[in-house]
Amino acid sequence: MKELLHHISLLLKSGQPREIISEQVLRAVLKHFYSETGTIHRLDDEKQLLHLVAQVGLPPQMLEVVKAIPVGKGIAGQVVAENRPVTICNLQTDASGVAKPGAKQTGIGGALCVAIRAGEKIVGTLGIGTVREHEYSADEINSLQEIANVIAPQLTAVVSAETPAAQKKINLRRPDIMEQVQAQVLSHYRSEIVENIRASGGVLSSGDLTVKLAKEFGFCYGVERAIDLAYAAKKYFAEVAPHTPIYLLGEIIHNPEVNDQISNLGIQIISPKPTDEELAQLQSGDAVIIPAFGTEVGTRKKIEAKGCVIVDTTCGDVMSVWKRVRQYSKESVTSIIHGKAKHEETKATTSQARAYGSGHYLVVFNLAETDYVCDYILTGGDKHEFLEKFKGAHSDGFDPDLHLRAVGVANQTTMLRGETEEVQRRFKAVMEKKFGAGEIEKHFRFFDTICGATQDRQDALQKMLKQPLNLLIVVGGYNSSNTSHLAEMGEQVLPTFFIKNAAKMQSDKLIVHYDQHKKAEVETLDWLPSGTITVGITAGASCPNNLIEDTIRRLFGLRGISVQELLKN
Repeated sequence: MKELLHHISLLLKSGQPREIISEQVLRAVLKHFYSETGTIHRLDDEKQLLHLVAQVGLPPQMLEVVKAIPVGKGIAGQVVAENRPVTICNLQTDASGVAKPGAKQTGIGGALCVAIRAGEKIVGTLGIGTVREHEYSADEINSLQEIANVIAPQLTAVVSAETPAAQKKINLRRPDIMEQVQAQVLSHYRSEIVENIRASGGVLSSGDLTVKLAKEFGFCYGVERAIDLAYAAKKYFAEVAPHTPIYLLGEIIHNPEVNDQISNLGIQIISPKPTDEELAQLQSGDAVIIPAFGTEVGTRKKIEAKGCVIVDTTCGDVMSVWKRVRQYSKESVTSIIHGKAKHEETKATTSQARAYGSGHYLVVFNLAETDYVCDYILTGGDKHEFLEKFKGAHSDGFDPDLHLRAVGVANQTTMLRGETEEVQRRFKAVMEKKFGAGEIEKHFRFFDTICGATQDRQDALQKMLKQPLNLLIVVGGYNSSNTSHLAEMGEQVLPTFFIKNAAKMQSDKLIVHYDQHKKAEVETLDWLPSGTITVGITAGASCPNNLIEDTIRRLFGLRGISVQELLKN
């Protein structure tokens, strides 16, 4: 699945016409799912019709049927009408082989269709089918939905917002715009030196200093996409409406260097949850960028009501969590969210729990809080103490005596996988103990919503920590959740220094680094040992390669070695 998503991301960045990209994506998807037919439809919300954008493998007689599908009709129309994935087996077909409700069942074949969304809005469908006797599994449904989340912003090629007059649509991914954006982004964040070291096995040595890079580090696809869209918004409006204000809700990602670059473009930073004063300055037609973490449902609605053009860069992995939490809510299941209650992503996720159903939420940060909740479920306790302990981390009206009888675990996508899995295990165990294993489905749900890129970086670091290292440098923003977890992993094994840039290595005798326990920068003396040493370097998904290069240059510079000369040799 990782290879498929990587391949799709390359296709989406290819700059080819959208129709060609759509067909190539479909072919890659069909190969992965061992299926023969596939479709992508675009939703015309006003006419309530699904229009065919691309198809692979459909017989001529079926093309006429699927060119325009009314919402509510057929498998694709059913997906939109019911806002859920639809899968069927034993296809019902007429004499021509076309699938039709009410026709006879052939006993063979299967089909699966999921929604393509831009933010909360369904903008189309992605469907696959096979003539094999096959019923698509829950894992296959989740995998196809994950693909739909990734391709949605690219293939719809519009960023839209409701305005008092009509629906505004802008095309940020025009080939000419993206060509300029790619050049600008590469000039700001790329590092040829890091790419060369990576290509050489991730190791660079000279004299008594060896630097090892983790196999996976730095920008992930979701971060790259968010940055691309922010730069594209600036290019687009500079061309068509130069005086249009562009606002960003908080930080695009958790990296100060990147956010400074965004600000330098002339994009104005406002609060993640805008104040009344900030909302008052927004005018119809102004552009508002939603960051990669997403935003709260209430905030989005207020911005839409102002008639602003929304540039939604929300990560597809985050939207997958939202979908799960919304489902819990509709089933009156309380969402137990493993995460940081004050993190922008978690705030956006918790807002989903209350906006679309009758469910509640509770945020647990670690295993100690998990055990506290589990003990309360099993034996009860002081309700006032409970609510005070989780103040700011539960929904309004949450009652631990009423709302912990059915729970579903989700998570902030950048948490440690092992810890999230343990949270799931402990909640399942306590529910089985309280209600019995036979009743577990009524009282416990879970779904794997850890970000793949986060896990890749954690796995790569874990592997590197098994190698001989003298110390570890972790580079990234101090408020970056996925980066902070990398630093935590390192601290358990060897001396680890969490820095936001190379300037923090002031000399071989002094380094200024972030202490997560004190939540402040601290100074450490004599941090770089003399003699033969090996230094490991890793970075979170929000850290650009140019900052990694600066770190490598600085380390060798402290030993009087020029990296440029070293690479030449």
